Order: sequence, then C-alpha cells, then structure tokens
Amino acid sequence: MLEPGDVLAEPILNQQGMTMLGAGTALTENHITRLKKLRIQTAIITTVDSPGVQLPGEAGSQNAANANGLRLSFLNPNDKQEMRKRIRNSLVGLADSEFGFGRPSTPELEQQFHRVFRSVLHEITNRQEVIDGLILLHQSDPYLLDHSFHVTAYSAILGIANQYSSTQMTDLCIGALLYDIGMTELPTHTLNRTGTLTEPDREAMLRHPEIGYRMIREMKGVSPRSALCALQHHERYNGTGYPSRLKHGEIDEFAEIVAIADTYHALISRRNYRLAYTPGEAIEYLLAVGDRYFSLDMIQTYLRHISIYPLASKVKLSNGQLGIVSSLDPSVVHRPVVRIIQEADGTAVEKPYEVNLMRTTNLVISGIVEGSGRDDPYM
Repeated sequence: MLEPGDVLAEPILNQQGMTMLGAGTALTENHITRLKKLRIQTAIITTVDSPGVQLPGEAGSQNAANANGLRLSFLNPNDKQEMRKRIRNSLVGLADSEFGFGRPSTPELEQQFHRVFRSVLHEITNRQEVIDGLILLHQSDPYLLDHSFHVTAYSAILGIANQYSSTQMTDLCIGALLYDIGMTELPTHTLNRTGTLTEPDREAMLRHPEIGYRMIREMKGVSPRSALCALQHHERYNGTGYPSRLKHGEIDEFAEIVAIADTYHALISRRNYRLAYTPGEAIEYLLAVGDRYFSLDMIQTYLRHISIYPLASKVKLSNGQLGIVSSLDPSVVHRPVVRIIQEADGTAVEKPYEVNLMRTTNLVISGIVEGSGRDDPYM
C-alpha cells in the first residue's frame, strides 16, 4: 500500500535491529521496491504536514549530504549514531566471525590473519567517512554490505600472504570495503534487472567504477590506492575489462586482489538470475580464466591460502554421501580428504572411512551442509 512520497513515522529496522530507513524519510519508488524485495511487511507512515516531520534536504534534516557527498537516509541524529555504532561493532567482530573463521588455509596463517585483520579493522573504525560509506552500502542494498565484508576478508588473507605492511593492509581493506560504492548511485531497476541489461542500464553499470572512485577520493585520509580498487576492479588481465581496458601491469595489485575476491564470492552467492556455484566450481572457473581475466600466479597464490572447505565442515559429495573434511592440501583446496559418515541412501556409517578427492576424481563436493559451522555473529 506504500506510495512514493509517503513519510516514515518510525524507522524501519532489519531482523538484527539495524536501521534501514530512518524516521522522517520520504519514500521513493526505489525505496519501496527495496522494501518489497527484502520482504519488509509493515511500515508506519505519517502525512507530510504532520508536526515535527521534515523531508530530505529541508533545514535541520540529517538526510543532507555529508561533507564528502554521501547522502544518508537519516532524520534523527541518534539513528545515525546508532548505525555508526553497529557498523563499527560489526567491523571489529569481522575477523572472528564466519566471514573470517576457517578461511585461511593453515592454522599458522589463520592465527596471523586474526591478529592482523583484527588490528586493521579496529583502525578503520576510526575513519568516520569510511563508516558512513558502509552505511550507504547497507541502505542502498544490504547485499552490497554483506558482499563487501566477504570480499574484504578474502582480500585480507591474500594481503597477509603477500606480507603487506600494516599501512598496505589498511589501504587494501578500505578499498575492499568500499570498492562497489559506486553501485549506490545506480537506479534500482538496473540493480534488480534479472535479464539482459538495456542499453541505458548497461551504460549506467559501466559508470559505477568511476563514480565509486570519485566518492572514495573525496574521503579525507583515504589512500588513492584504496580508490583504485573501485576504479579498476572490472579491468581484466587481457585488456577486455572496463572502464579503461587496462592490461596486466597497468592494473594496481590491490585492485586485482579485490577483483579476484569479488568474482569468487559473487560466483558462490545465489543471485536473482542464477543459482550459486559450489566453491569447487568457482575455483575451476578462476583457474580457467587465469592469464585472461586475472593473473594466474595471483589466482594460484589466492587458492593456496584460502580454505573453501574448512576442517571439520560437513559436506555432501556428488554421489549423495555425507562426510567431514578431515585434511586439506593447500595446493588443491577444492579436493580435500573427506571422512564419510553417511552413505548416499541415508545409512549411517558405523566405521567412518576416508575418501581422498585428489585420487577419486569421479567425485566432487556438491555443497556444504548448513549448520555444520559456527553461528555467524554478524547481522
């Protein structure tokens, strides 16, 4: 029943209590489309001329653009401060959440990852304009924020593997967090389109790296290399990417790391127009495009340090058997050793036995069984 122009009398919260739209927000068609997509059932609205209600851009409104040009949907300053607090808390806990837990390929790397990543994220929480950028991602589409968190964790692992300094790690992680911020300026119908993009939609999509670059460059104290992650994350090794058709050697290393992490997580995520790839299928894809879309050396380094099937995770094999990942070979992360605990017909195995997927090439892991890992403390 919502219509463009309706004004929220109370904020709309997600299931985790985070403010999606603040009280006083005048709803647009884009807002309403997003709320329907997220299956928000109820919104309490008021009339425009109700006492105490201000529309975006009016005097005293917190919806006006920040100094760096970010336009956040808040009327009440307390809502904005609460959102900043929640984003900071989420960042601090990111290293120890499901986003980072079990991702590094070895216990030694995981220990280093948690120490370094935790320190970097804590430093980033002091960058208010970066925090506001993350709020903007969340308000535009919660998937963008969730995706950027995953991309940041994957990028950080590769940064640690490359022995980056603390300053380099900070610049890389800020770039990974905000690389897709230009998407917040795209029309909702472009973001939600499930079929072939129209020419105007395609032109809008091609502009988002440059838009994101400008938005990040306007943030005080943020490195130009962080902004390059936004500008170049769609460039490709063989020069077929956009917006500048850069080739290998012309693409910043941070941007290529973010691009690989972005591609991997996008593949294993379900989208409006396709089902999710399995992690093994995503790895096969990355290897297939080595030295075409990305540096093969960079991909191999990435795969040696990422654990796509963490130890002790429960997995389902392509023949229907269930098992527990018992050991890993960092050089072939998508073919671990699996301890079979249930046969394909559902019969429990009294004496579990191991199947080495490196040797049993007719079997692959078809998926991770939900509920076999730690609970995600994030949103």
